[in-house]
Amino acid sequence: MTMGSLQTITTQGADELVILPRADYDRLIAELEDAQDIASAKAFEAREASADWLPWDLAKRLRRGEHPITIWREHRGLTQRALATAAGMTAAQLSEIESGKKTGSVMTLKRMADVLVVTVDELLPFVE
Repeated sequence: MTMGSLQTITTQGADELVILPRADYDRLIAELEDAQDIASAKAFEAREASADWLPWDLAKRLRRGEHPITIWREHRGLTQRALATAAGMTAAQLSEIESGKKTGSVMTLKRMADVLVVTVDELLPFVE
């Protein structure tokens, strides 16, 4: 069956095949690639829009060496007691970590990161 420059061929027991000129095929592939690029760009923009960036004043404090846990805790509007309770630790333990007296275990950092909705890496002190 011929439909303009488009042909369909049906074979018994097989899927329907479509034959079209190379120029039409190339145009369809280009449009598909464009659509995929647009979808990728929109997904990236959505991730960027939902990303949680620190305000400039908190970023400066972080750069000056304040503990990232303190910065993110304050950014989230949590007291030491609230973060400690949510992370399953005492406020005294959290205070020692924020002051640099202790580092905290990986599991402790993971629990705090989960509460603060950040990665563990974002809670590690800045080192030049």
